[in-house]
Amino acid sequence: MKKTLRYLFCSLFTFNSLLITFSGIASQARAQTTKISVNNGDWFDPSTWNPVGVPSATAPVDTLIVNTAVTFDSLLDARGVTTRMLRINAGASLTGIAAPDTLILGVVSHIENYGTITVNGLIAIGDVTGEMRNDGLITADHIVESDVFRQFGQIDVHRLSQSGSFSNLSGGLIHADILYTSDNFGNAASGIVVVADTLLSTGTLTNDGDVSAGNWINGGTATGTTGKFCIAACFTNGDAISGTVDVCDATPLGFCDVNAGTIAPSVTTCLSGPCDITVHNSRPTQATKPLLYPVPTAGTLWIDGRGVAGQMTLYDMAGKRLLTLEYGVNPSQVDLSAFAPGTYVAQLRTGESVTMRKIMLE
Repeated sequence: MKKTLRYLFCSLFTFNSLLITFSGIASQARAQTTKISVNNGDWFDPSTWNPVGVPSATAPVDTLIVNTAVTFDSLLDARGVTTRMLRINAGASLTGIAAPDTLILGVVSHIENYGTITVNGLIAIGDVTGEMRNDGLITADHIVESDVFRQFGQIDVHRLSQSGSFSNLSGGLIHADILYTSDNFGNAASGIVVVADTLLSTGTLTNDGDVSAGNWINGGTATGTTGKFCIAACFTNGDAISGTVDVCDATPLGFCDVNAGTIAPSVTTCLSGPCDITVHNSRPTQATKPLLYPVPTAGTLWIDGRGVAGQMTLYDMAGKRLLTLEYGVNPSQVDLSAFAPGTYVAQLRTGESVTMRKIMLE
């Protein structure tokens, strides 16, 4: 009897061990499920992908990688096509080819962009359990963000609506016409935020870098330790500004400025002089936007004004103006070899339009 019980026990133990082993193998196999774009082409073309087949929420993979130039027409709802990560690699792109386009991202652990995302309409980001990270370039008409967004690269947008946790980290550049922040928005040291028209902040805005706006309406809490706010026209404070930030308003008191809240005594005004970067201008359209290439560059930079002459001003990440020059209607070269390797910001002005571009000098 004892031998029989021992035999049954050993058999059950072995059977359970096999089940655990097979479950582990199956789990590991699923964790390695990856789909990669291997050809330039439409997202919905099965031959764009390896393994062949259109990414689908009904048969999601763990990791989806855009490694080529992938396009979509009108609407791309990418929610649920991957369970772990969606990544656009450096040199790759995801581009909407209609106007307006809509790109919906979410129901995924992580989204990473090291390449280029271009949408002529709306980018909606939500239900990301981890975070969205941008180390590349995102261009859109409107971005709606409601999760965790870590921004190291460049964002060029007409309107950015933020209701999650947004961090513009060191080296990050945001250029928008309208920026609406209703939750936690942080701008780190050497981070740059340029708002051509209106910044409306109703959450907590922590600035340790540079924030420039045509108009600033503060209906929440603004704070920081080393940051500077530059306002070109109207400034309205309806809540609280604290910390050791510097607030510099280019217009005379009473011009269109109202302080209905509190400003702590530790807040300074124009401590480092007047604002240098002019921002009270509209962004050009995609079709007329001047081009800078190659980026990164070893020292020689080309400017293509697309038939429109303009002016380029180069700044370091501390906001110091280094160089100003005029460029013509035809592509022209700029020699940057005299400057140390690093990250710079180029301001391109054509008439009443201003474009900001981050430049990496190797």
